[in-house]
Amino acid sequence: RDITPWIGAYLCGSFALLGYFIGALAELRKRDVELTAALGRSERLATLGELSAALAHELRNPLALLRSSLQNLSEAEPQAKPRCTAMISEVDRMSGVIRGVLGLARPVEVGRARSVEVGRLFERTRPLAESLLERRIGFDPDGAHAAVIRGDAELLTQLLLGLLTNAATHSPADGSIAVHAARSETAVELAVEDRGPGVEPALRERIFEPFVTTRQDGMGLGLAVARRIAEAHRGDIRVEAREGGGARFVVRLPLEDPR
Repeated sequence: RDITPWIGAYLCGSFALLGYFIGALAELRKRDVELTAALGRSERLATLGELSAALAHELRNPLALLRSSLQNLSEAEPQAKPRCTAMISEVDRMSGVIRGVLGLARPVEVGRARSVEVGRLFERTRPLAESLLERRIGFDPDGAHAAVIRGDAELLTQLLLGLLTNAATHSPADGSIAVHAARSETAVELAVEDRGPGVEPALRERIFEPFVTTRQDGMGLGLAVARRIAEAHRGDIRVEAREGGGARFVVRLPLEDPR
């Protein structure tokens, strides 16, 4: 008998089985790489936690003493006030870096979870942001004013302040900054829009990683902390191009379960 069909079927089956095993091996390799990266990230965060605690202990008190001395000197010697003001600004920047490292190293825990309305969250954040950044910011909850999020109001305020500070840093002095909210059936999206240079597509996946920044004087900690707060509330964060130029950071948070 002609056994050619049988040989062909055998070869096809063998190659199909070989392809399946190669695909399974590639998938296992991919998962191994992802797991290794996750473990590496956890180890880096643990090391960062130890380092940040030591830095905070060693630097906080001297910085506070230095700032107080500069403040007293500027009041006692008016001619030295410009230089003292510049040095105080640098001391505050260093203190901000320490706070950022501490915020990144500490685990984010939603300890005081409660119902938070989007409108109330905006009302809470507006005066803090405008006082801190010394500029007007447009808060528009649109139709999501009464949307309710289950979470920690202080952490959510910190999240918005971090995004607004990032927007103000990259926007021109006369550039507008706006905060919008949009509601779906299961979630609410909070968007912070600026008129800065935007974020390049190749950098959008990495911009929320620690120490990744587009600024020469930046540390790349603010957005990393923002992502951790969003994830602690079972949400996520992304960046996209703003229509008309600039960047648009969007935080997606689940709505409170009415049950």
